[in-house]
Amino acid sequence: EGDGSNKVFIMRAQRNLGAPILCACARVSFGSCLCGRAALFRKVVFRDNIDDAHDISYLGMLPHGHYCVPILALDGDILGVINLYVKPGYIRNKQEEDFLQAVAGILAGVIERRRTEICRVESEAKFRAIFESSRDAIMLLGINGFMDCNQATLVLFGYESRNDFLSKHPAEL
Repeated sequence: EGDGSNKVFIMRAQRNLGAPILCACARVSFGSCLCGRAALFRKVVFRDNIDDAHDISYLGMLPHGHYCVPILALDGDILGVINLYVKPGYIRNKQEEDFLQAVAGILAGVIERRRTEICRVESEAKFRAIFESSRDAIMLLGINGFMDCNQATLVLFGYESRNDFLSKHPAEL
């Protein structure tokens, strides 16, 4: 979210995080802390322990490291970040990183498909609203005859019900 120059992440999913971290990381600006840097630069960020790049902290925060893996759309847009905590002193592992990037790719596909589905449903609802409210007669014709019509069609042709109209062949009108 954001206006382009001030993008922020909103934490949407998590597992077993305590209240302090949920509060501290509820909204993270692009470029801020490790997750924000992974998003801004669209690259995996790894830290084996807390350091100066760890901008966000809270009272009682225990030593830990991170893999922060950007979730990228096919066009390179940032969709989110996977943040995986690791034990302090953890050694970066190329195979694990490759696996996390593969998981991020799968999540990107799921997110994009879900967004596409939402757009499709919204588009269909808009079409249906225009179709039903139009004062112009609108008929949808398929190979075997009429598939649908709006109320203006029924009025124009003098039919009481949609089923009566749809049961007719266009040549019968």
